[in-house]
Amino acid sequence: MRASNEKNSKHKNYRGEQHKQKLLIAFFVCIVCAFMLGSIAYILVVDDNNKAIASGIRKNAFSTMKEIRSYHVVLKEESYSEKDNISKPEVLGNSSALSTLSEVWFKGPNRYRINTKSSGMEELEIAQSEVTITQNGRTILIYSQESEVIIYNSPPFDDLYGNLYCPYDIAGELNALCNEDEISIVGEEKHSCGEAYKVEKKIEGDKSVSSNSVDREILWVAKDSSLCLKKEKYIRGKLISSLDILSYELNIDIPEDFFSIEVGNDKHIEERDGRYRELNIEKANETCGFNPIAPGYLPEGYCLSSTGWRDPRPAGIPLDCPPEYQPLWFKPMYITYDNGFSEINICEAKKNDFYAVGDKRKIDKRQIERGLLDVDMSGENEVWEIRLRGGNNAYYNADTITLSFIYSDVKVRIKAKLPLEELIKIAESFKPL
Repeated sequence: MRASNEKNSKHKNYRGEQHKQKLLIAFFVCIVCAFMLGSIAYILVVDDNNKAIASGIRKNAFSTMKEIRSYHVVLKEESYSEKDNISKPEVLGNSSALSTLSEVWFKGPNRYRINTKSSGMEELEIAQSEVTITQNGRTILIYSQESEVIIYNSPPFDDLYGNLYCPYDIAGELNALCNEDEISIVGEEKHSCGEAYKVEKKIEGDKSVSSNSVDREILWVAKDSSLCLKKEKYIRGKLISSLDILSYELNIDIPEDFFSIEVGNDKHIEERDGRYRELNIEKANETCGFNPIAPGYLPEGYCLSSTGWRDPRPAGIPLDCPPEYQPLWFKPMYITYDNGFSEINICEAKKNDFYAVGDKRKIDKRQIERGLLDVDMSGENEVWEIRLRGGNNAYYNADTITLSFIYSDVKVRIKAKLPLEELIKIAESFKPL
Protein backbone atom coordinates (compact mmCIF):
# COMPACT_ATOMS: atom_id res chain seq x y z
CA MET A 1 0.00 0.00 0.00
CA ARG A 2 2.79 2.34 1.00
CA ALA A 3 4.67 1.51 -2.25
CA SER A 4 1.53 2.26 -4.24
CA ASN A 5 1.16 5.67 -2.56
CA GLU A 6 4.79 6.53 -3.23
CA LYS A 7 4.33 5.55 -6.88
CA ASN A 8 1.23 7.73 -7.19
CA SER A 9 3.05 10.63 -5.52
CA LYS A 10 6.00 10.36 -7.94
CA HIS A 11 3.59 10.21 -10.87
CA LYS A 12 1.83 13.34 -9.65
CA ASN A 13 5.14 15.14 -9.19
CA TYR A 14 6.24 14.12 -12.70
CA ARG A 15 2.98 15.35 -14.18
CA GLY A 16 3.36 18.58 -12.21
CA GLU A 17 6.87 19.13 -13.54
CA GLN A 18 5.70 18.32 -17.06
CA HIS A 19 2.89 20.84 -16.72
CA LYS A 20 5.31 23.50 -15.50
CA GLN A 21 7.59 22.84 -18.45
CA LYS A 22 4.66 23.18 -20.84
CA LEU A 23 3.64 26.44 -19.20
CA LEU A 24 7.22 27.70 -19.38
CA ILE A 25 7.51 26.76 -23.06
CA ALA A 26 4.15 28.39 -23.79
CA PHE A 27 5.30 31.51 -21.94
CA PHE A 28 8.51 31.72 -23.97
CA VAL A 29 6.59 31.06 -27.21
CA CYS A 30 4.24 33.93 -26.32
CA ILE A 31 7.20 36.21 -25.58
CA VAL A 32 8.87 35.29 -28.92
CA CYS A 33 5.62 35.72 -30.84
CA ALA A 34 4.97 39.06 -29.15
CA PHE A 35 8.52 40.16 -29.98
CA MET A 36 8.14 39.05 -33.60
CA LEU A 37 4.74 40.71 -33.95
CA GLY A 38 6.14 43.86 -32.36
CA SER A 39 9.11 43.80 -34.73
CA ILE A 40 6.87 43.26 -37.74
CA ALA A 41 4.56 46.04 -36.57
CA TYR A 42 7.56 48.33 -36.04
CA ILE A 43 8.93 47.52 -39.50
CA LEU A 44 5.51 48.16 -41.04
CA VAL A 45 5.16 51.45 -39.17
CA VAL A 46 8.69 52.53 -40.18
CA ASP A 47 8.06 51.43 -43.78
CA ASP A 48 4.77 53.34 -43.88
CA ASN A 49 6.48 56.36 -42.35
CA ASN A 50 9.31 56.21 -44.91
CA LYS A 51 6.80 55.90 -47.75
CA ALA A 52 4.92 58.91 -46.38
CA ILE A 53 8.16 60.93 -46.19
CA ALA A 54 9.15 59.88 -49.73
CA SER A 55 5.71 60.85 -51.02
CA GLY A 56 5.99 64.18 -49.20
CA ILE A 57 9.41 64.82 -50.77
CA ARG A 58 7.99 64.27 -54.27
CA LYS A 59 4.95 66.49 -53.67
CA ASN A 60 7.10 69.18 -52.09
CA ALA A 61 9.52 69.05 -55.04
CA PHE A 62 6.68 69.63 -57.52
CA SER A 63 5.29 72.48 -55.44
CA THR A 64 8.71 74.18 -55.16
CA MET A 65 9.36 73.74 -58.88
CA LYS A 66 6.15 75.65 -59.69
CA GLU A 67 7.01 78.55 -57.39
CA ILE A 68 10.62 79.32 -58.40
CA ARG A 69 11.22 82.18 -60.84
CA SER A 70 14.94 82.89 -60.28
CA TYR A 71 17.85 81.69 -58.16
CA HIS A 72 21.53 82.01 -57.31
CA VAL A 73 23.48 78.94 -56.21
CA VAL A 74 27.10 78.50 -55.07
CA LEU A 75 28.35 74.92 -55.09
CA LYS A 76 31.42 72.73 -55.02
CA GLU A 77 31.90 69.55 -57.06
CA GLU A 78 34.59 66.93 -56.62
CA SER A 79 35.40 63.93 -58.82
CA TYR A 80 37.54 61.23 -57.25
CA SER A 81 39.91 59.26 -59.47
CA GLU A 82 43.59 58.77 -60.16
CA LYS A 83 44.80 61.40 -62.64
CA ASP A 84 41.22 61.68 -63.87
CA ASN A 85 41.31 58.08 -65.15
CA ILE A 86 37.95 56.63 -64.23
CA SER A 87 38.07 53.81 -66.74
CA LYS A 88 40.10 51.53 -64.46
CA PRO A 89 38.01 49.98 -61.68
CA GLU A 90 41.00 49.63 -59.37
CA VAL A 91 41.49 53.40 -59.11
CA LEU A 92 37.91 54.35 -58.36
CA GLY A 93 37.57 56.06 -55.02
CA ASN A 94 41.19 57.26 -54.99
CA SER A 95 41.69 60.27 -52.74
CA SER A 96 42.92 62.63 -55.48
CA ALA A 97 40.15 64.88 -56.77
CA LEU A 98 39.25 67.24 -59.55
CA SER A 99 37.54 70.14 -57.81
CA THR A 100 35.16 72.69 -59.38
CA LEU A 101 33.72 75.75 -57.68
CA SER A 102 30.68 77.15 -59.48
CA GLU A 103 28.13 79.94 -59.28
CA VAL A 104 24.85 79.69 -61.17
CA TRP A 105 22.38 82.53 -61.74
CA PHE A 106 19.07 81.78 -63.44
CA LYS A 107 16.12 83.96 -64.41
CA GLY A 108 13.22 82.30 -66.14
CA PRO A 109 12.52 81.15 -68.64
CA ASN A 110 15.84 81.05 -70.53
CA ARG A 111 18.54 83.25 -69.00
CA TYR A 112 21.60 81.71 -67.36
CA ARG A 113 24.98 82.83 -66.18
CA ILE A 114 27.39 80.14 -65.04
CA ASN A 115 30.88 80.76 -63.66
CA THR A 116 33.13 77.74 -63.06
CA LYS A 117 36.66 77.48 -61.70
CA SER A 118 38.36 74.07 -61.88
CA SER A 119 41.51 72.80 -60.16
CA GLY A 120 43.19 69.52 -59.26
CA MET A 121 44.95 68.79 -62.56
CA GLU A 122 48.22 70.51 -61.68
CA GLU A 123 50.07 67.17 -61.50
CA LEU A 124 49.33 66.78 -65.20
CA GLU A 125 50.64 70.30 -65.78
CA ILE A 126 47.14 71.53 -66.54
CA ALA A 127 46.54 74.93 -64.97
CA GLN A 128 43.40 76.02 -63.19
CA SER A 129 40.68 77.01 -65.65
CA GLU A 130 37.87 79.53 -65.49
CA VAL A 131 34.88 79.56 -67.83
CA THR A 132 31.81 81.79 -67.97
CA ILE A 133 28.73 80.79 -69.94
CA THR A 134 25.90 83.26 -70.48
CA GLN A 135 22.61 82.47 -72.16
CA ASN A 136 20.20 85.27 -72.95
CA GLY A 137 17.30 83.80 -74.86
CA ARG A 138 18.59 82.33 -78.11
CA THR A 139 22.08 83.80 -77.83
CA ILE A 140 24.79 81.92 -75.96
CA LEU A 141 28.30 83.16 -75.08
CA ILE A 142 31.08 80.85 -73.86
CA TYR A 143 33.98 82.86 -72.45
CA SER A 144 37.30 81.38 -71.30
CA GLN A 145 40.83 82.67 -70.71
CA GLU A 146 41.80 81.76 -74.29
CA SER A 147 38.78 82.35 -76.49
CA GLU A 148 35.14 83.26 -76.91
CA VAL A 149 32.42 81.38 -78.74
CA ILE A 150 29.16 83.14 -79.46
CA ILE A 151 26.15 81.25 -80.82
CA TYR A 152 23.30 83.20 -82.35
CA ASN A 153 19.82 81.86 -83.18
CA SER A 154 20.17 78.77 -81.01
CA PRO A 155 17.04 76.58 -81.33
CA PRO A 156 15.50 74.30 -78.71
CA PHE A 157 17.05 70.81 -78.73
CA ASP A 158 20.36 72.30 -79.84
CA ASP A 159 23.50 70.91 -78.21
CA LEU A 160 23.63 73.96 -75.93
CA TYR A 161 20.16 75.54 -75.73
CA GLY A 162 18.63 73.91 -72.67
CA ASN A 163 21.64 71.58 -72.44
CA LEU A 164 24.27 73.98 -71.14
CA TYR A 165 26.77 72.44 -68.78
CA CYS A 166 24.94 73.66 -65.72
CA PRO A 167 26.48 72.11 -62.60
CA TYR A 168 23.25 72.63 -60.69
CA ASP A 169 19.86 73.09 -62.33
CA ILE A 170 17.22 73.43 -59.62
CA ALA A 171 14.28 72.60 -61.89
CA GLY A 172 16.10 69.52 -63.22
CA GLU A 173 16.97 68.27 -59.73
CA LEU A 174 13.41 68.78 -58.47
CA ASN A 175 12.00 67.10 -61.55
CA ALA A 176 14.24 64.07 -60.95
CA LEU A 177 12.76 63.71 -57.46
CA CYS A 178 9.20 64.06 -58.81
CA ASN A 179 9.83 61.14 -61.17
CA GLU A 180 11.63 58.96 -58.63
CA ASP A 181 9.56 56.08 -57.21
CA GLU A 182 12.30 54.05 -55.56
CA ILE A 183 13.97 56.13 -52.86
CA SER A 184 14.79 54.99 -49.33
CA ILE A 185 14.87 57.32 -46.35
CA VAL A 186 18.18 56.69 -44.59
CA GLY A 187 17.64 59.25 -41.83
CA GLU A 188 17.72 62.93 -41.00
CA GLU A 189 20.83 65.11 -40.99
CA LYS A 190 21.67 68.78 -40.64
CA HIS A 191 23.29 70.36 -43.68
CA SER A 192 24.99 73.75 -43.67
CA CYS A 193 21.99 75.07 -45.65
CA GLY A 194 19.33 73.60 -43.35
CA GLU A 195 17.63 70.46 -42.04
CA ALA A 196 17.58 67.62 -44.54
CA TYR A 197 16.42 64.09 -45.15
CA LYS A 198 19.19 61.71 -46.13
CA VAL A 199 17.90 59.68 -49.08
CA GLU A 200 19.36 56.69 -50.89
CA LYS A 201 18.61 55.99 -54.53
CA LYS A 202 19.71 52.69 -56.04
CA ILE A 203 20.11 52.68 -59.80
CA GLU A 204 19.40 49.46 -61.64
CA GLY A 205 21.79 48.75 -64.48
CA ASP A 206 24.66 46.62 -65.64
CA LYS A 207 25.75 44.41 -62.74
CA SER A 208 29.01 43.26 -64.31
CA VAL A 209 32.17 43.76 -62.30
CA SER A 210 33.75 45.88 -65.02
CA SER A 211 30.81 48.28 -65.26
CA ASN A 212 31.61 51.91 -64.48
CA SER A 213 27.97 52.98 -64.32
CA VAL A 214 26.78 54.75 -61.21
CA ASP A 215 24.74 52.26 -59.21
CA ARG A 216 23.95 54.24 -56.06
CA GLU A 217 23.29 57.85 -55.08
CA ILE A 218 22.98 59.43 -51.64
CA LEU A 219 21.09 62.73 -51.51
CA TRP A 220 20.56 65.28 -48.77
CA VAL A 221 17.12 66.78 -49.48
CA ALA A 222 15.93 69.97 -47.76
CA LYS A 223 12.90 69.29 -45.57
CA ASP A 224 11.20 72.59 -46.37
CA SER A 225 11.64 72.67 -50.16
CA SER A 226 12.96 69.27 -51.37
CA LEU A 227 15.99 71.01 -52.89
CA CYS A 228 18.95 68.67 -53.24
CA LEU A 229 21.60 70.17 -50.92
CA LYS A 230 24.21 67.47 -51.37
CA LYS A 231 24.72 64.47 -53.62
CA GLU A 232 27.20 61.59 -53.63
CA LYS A 233 27.55 59.04 -56.44
CA TYR A 234 28.99 55.54 -56.03
CA ILE A 235 30.23 52.74 -58.25
CA ARG A 236 30.46 49.34 -56.56
CA GLY A 237 30.58 50.96 -53.13
CA LYS A 238 33.27 53.53 -53.98
CA LEU A 239 32.60 57.25 -53.90
CA ILE A 240 33.36 58.73 -57.33
CA SER A 241 31.86 62.22 -57.15
CA SER A 242 30.16 64.64 -54.81
CA LEU A 243 28.21 67.86 -55.14
CA ASP A 244 27.69 70.19 -52.17
CA ILE A 245 25.59 73.36 -52.10
CA LEU A 246 27.44 76.08 -50.18
CA SER A 247 24.65 78.67 -50.37
CA TYR A 248 21.51 79.44 -52.35
CA GLU A 249 18.88 82.16 -52.81
CA LEU A 250 15.47 81.68 -54.41
CA ASN A 251 13.25 84.16 -56.23
CA ILE A 252 15.72 87.03 -56.08
CA ASP A 253 15.76 90.14 -58.24
CA ILE A 254 18.44 89.80 -60.95
CA PRO A 255 18.79 92.78 -63.33
CA GLU A 256 18.36 92.03 -67.03
CA ASP A 257 21.75 93.51 -67.93
CA PHE A 258 23.40 90.86 -65.76
CA PHE A 259 22.75 88.44 -68.64
CA SER A 260 23.85 90.80 -71.40
CA ILE A 261 26.11 89.33 -74.09
CA GLU A 262 29.33 91.33 -74.28
CA VAL A 263 32.08 90.27 -76.66
CA GLY A 264 35.63 91.33 -75.81
CA ASN A 265 38.25 92.57 -78.26
CA ASP A 266 41.33 90.85 -76.82
CA LYS A 267 40.49 87.22 -77.67
CA HIS A 268 39.81 85.02 -80.64
CA ILE A 269 36.06 85.11 -81.30
CA GLU A 270 34.25 82.24 -82.98
CA GLU A 271 30.75 83.00 -84.21
CA ARG A 272 28.18 80.32 -85.01
CA ASP A 273 24.69 80.45 -86.44
CA GLY A 274 22.28 78.03 -84.76
CA ARG A 275 19.97 78.52 -87.78
CA TYR A 276 16.79 79.11 -85.77
CA ARG A 277 14.37 81.37 -87.64
CA GLU A 278 11.02 82.64 -86.40
CA LEU A 279 8.11 81.29 -88.44
CA ASN A 280 4.38 81.75 -88.15
CA ILE A 281 2.81 78.36 -87.58
CA GLU A 282 0.37 78.92 -90.47
CA LYS A 283 3.34 78.87 -92.87
CA ALA A 284 4.80 75.62 -91.52
CA ASN A 285 3.38 73.43 -94.31
CA GLU A 286 4.80 75.67 -97.01
CA THR A 287 8.23 75.94 -95.35
CA CYS A 288 8.70 72.64 -93.52
CA GLY A 289 6.62 70.34 -95.71
CA PHE A 290 4.06 69.12 -93.15
CA ASN A 291 1.12 70.32 -91.10
CA PRO A 292 2.20 70.72 -87.45
CA ILE A 293 0.21 69.37 -84.53
CA ALA A 294 -0.16 70.86 -81.05
CA PRO A 295 -1.13 69.71 -77.55
CA GLY A 296 -4.65 70.24 -76.29
CA TYR A 297 -3.43 70.08 -72.69
CA LEU A 298 -0.78 72.19 -70.97
CA PRO A 299 -0.03 72.52 -67.25
CA GLU A 300 -1.50 75.59 -65.61
CA GLY A 301 0.29 78.84 -66.39
CA TYR A 302 1.94 77.87 -69.70
CA CYS A 303 1.26 80.01 -72.77
CA LEU A 304 2.56 80.02 -76.34
CA SER A 305 5.73 82.13 -76.47
CA SER A 306 7.35 81.44 -79.87
CA THR A 307 7.26 79.37 -83.05
CA GLY A 308 10.10 78.85 -85.50
CA TRP A 309 12.05 76.41 -87.62
CA ARG A 310 15.67 75.45 -88.33
CA ASP A 311 16.88 76.51 -91.75
CA PRO A 312 19.22 73.90 -93.29
CA ARG A 313 20.65 76.26 -95.95
CA PRO A 314 23.38 77.92 -93.83
CA ALA A 315 24.75 74.38 -93.28
CA GLY A 316 24.86 73.82 -97.05
CA ILE A 317 21.74 71.63 -97.25
CA PRO A 318 19.12 72.69 -99.83
CA LEU A 319 15.43 72.89 -98.97
CA ASP A 320 14.65 70.25 -101.64
CA CYS A 321 17.29 67.81 -100.40
CA PRO A 322 16.41 64.22 -101.51
CA PRO A 323 15.13 61.96 -98.69
CA GLU A 324 18.19 59.72 -98.77
CA TYR A 325 20.47 62.70 -97.98
CA GLN A 326 18.29 64.49 -95.45
CA PRO A 327 19.36 64.81 -91.80
CA LEU A 328 17.26 62.74 -89.43
CA TRP A 329 15.38 65.85 -88.25
CA PHE A 330 15.06 67.87 -91.47
CA LYS A 331 13.44 71.33 -91.48
CA PRO A 332 12.05 70.88 -87.96
CA MET A 333 9.32 73.14 -86.57
CA TYR A 334 9.62 74.37 -82.97
CA ILE A 335 6.71 75.36 -80.74
CA THR A 336 7.63 76.83 -77.34
CA TYR A 337 5.43 77.51 -74.34
CA ASP A 338 6.57 79.06 -71.07
CA ASN A 339 5.21 80.04 -67.66
CA GLY A 340 7.78 82.72 -66.87
CA PHE A 341 10.15 80.23 -65.21
CA SER A 342 10.52 77.22 -67.47
CA GLU A 343 9.75 76.22 -71.04
CA ILE A 344 7.95 73.39 -72.77
CA ASN A 345 9.80 72.91 -76.06
CA ILE A 346 8.23 70.87 -78.83
CA CYS A 347 10.12 69.82 -81.95
CA GLU A 348 8.28 68.34 -84.94
CA ALA A 349 9.49 67.06 -88.30
CA LYS A 350 8.08 65.05 -91.16
CA LYS A 351 8.67 61.34 -90.80
CA ASN A 352 11.17 60.13 -93.38
CA ASP A 353 10.61 56.44 -94.01
CA PHE A 354 13.88 56.21 -95.90
CA TYR A 355 15.55 55.64 -92.52
CA ALA A 356 13.30 52.66 -91.78
CA VAL A 357 15.23 50.47 -94.19
CA GLY A 358 15.43 46.70 -94.40
CA ASP A 359 12.85 43.96 -94.27
CA LYS A 360 10.24 45.38 -91.91
CA ARG A 361 8.96 41.87 -91.24
CA LYS A 362 12.27 41.14 -89.50
CA ILE A 363 12.73 44.47 -87.72
CA ASP A 364 10.78 45.21 -84.56
CA LYS A 365 8.43 48.20 -84.95
CA ARG A 366 9.91 49.76 -81.82
CA GLN A 367 13.40 49.48 -83.29
CA ILE A 368 12.22 51.35 -86.40
CA GLU A 369 10.56 54.04 -84.28
CA ARG A 370 13.63 54.49 -82.09
CA GLY A 371 15.73 54.93 -85.23
CA LEU A 372 13.36 57.45 -86.81
CA LEU A 373 13.17 59.41 -83.56
CA ASP A 374 16.91 59.18 -82.85
CA VAL A 375 16.18 58.01 -79.32
CA ASP A 376 19.65 57.77 -77.76
CA MET A 377 21.22 55.85 -80.62
CA SER A 378 24.55 55.94 -78.75
CA GLY A 379 23.06 53.76 -76.03
CA GLU A 380 24.62 55.92 -73.32
CA ASN A 381 21.36 56.92 -71.59
CA GLU A 382 18.49 54.94 -70.16
CA VAL A 383 15.36 55.08 -72.32
CA TRP A 384 11.94 54.02 -71.03
CA GLU A 385 9.27 52.73 -73.38
CA ILE A 386 5.77 54.00 -72.59
CA ARG A 387 2.44 53.01 -74.07
CA LEU A 388 0.31 56.10 -74.74
CA ARG A 389 -3.46 56.11 -74.68
CA GLY A 390 -4.55 55.15 -78.18
CA GLY A 391 -1.81 52.56 -78.65
CA ASN A 392 1.17 54.67 -79.75
CA ASN A 393 4.61 54.01 -78.30
CA ALA A 394 6.58 56.84 -76.68
CA TYR A 395 10.21 56.85 -75.55
CA TYR A 396 11.38 58.78 -72.49
CA ASN A 397 15.02 59.75 -72.04
CA ALA A 398 15.39 60.68 -68.37
CA ASP A 399 18.82 62.25 -68.88
CA THR A 400 17.58 64.76 -71.46
CA ILE A 401 14.02 64.95 -70.01
CA THR A 402 12.63 64.26 -73.49
CA LEU A 403 9.57 62.29 -74.57
CA SER A 404 9.50 61.23 -78.25
CA PHE A 405 6.73 59.61 -80.30
CA ILE A 406 5.24 59.42 -83.81
CA TYR A 407 1.81 60.86 -84.60
CA SER A 408 0.65 59.80 -88.06
CA ASP A 409 3.39 61.11 -90.38
CA VAL A 410 4.88 63.60 -87.87
CA LYS A 411 7.76 62.92 -85.48
CA VAL A 412 7.44 64.72 -82.14
CA ARG A 413 9.83 65.46 -79.29
CA ILE A 414 8.73 67.17 -76.07
CA LYS A 415 11.33 68.57 -73.71
CA ALA A 416 10.33 70.13 -70.39
CA LYS A 417 11.42 70.05 -66.78
CA LEU A 418 8.16 68.47 -65.71
CA PRO A 419 7.24 65.16 -64.07
CA LEU A 420 6.90 62.31 -66.53
CA GLU A 421 3.17 61.98 -65.87
CA GLU A 422 2.72 65.57 -67.08
CA LEU A 423 4.73 64.90 -70.25
CA ILE A 424 2.54 61.87 -70.95
CA LYS A 425 -0.66 63.93 -70.52
CA ILE A 426 0.72 66.51 -72.97
CA ALA A 427 1.69 63.81 -75.49
CA GLU A 428 -1.72 62.12 -75.32
CA SER A 429 -3.48 65.44 -76.01
CA PHE A 430 -1.84 66.18 -79.40
CA LYS A 431 -4.14 66.87 -82.31
CA PRO A 432 -3.96 68.57 -85.75
CA LEU A 433 -4.18 72.36 -85.75
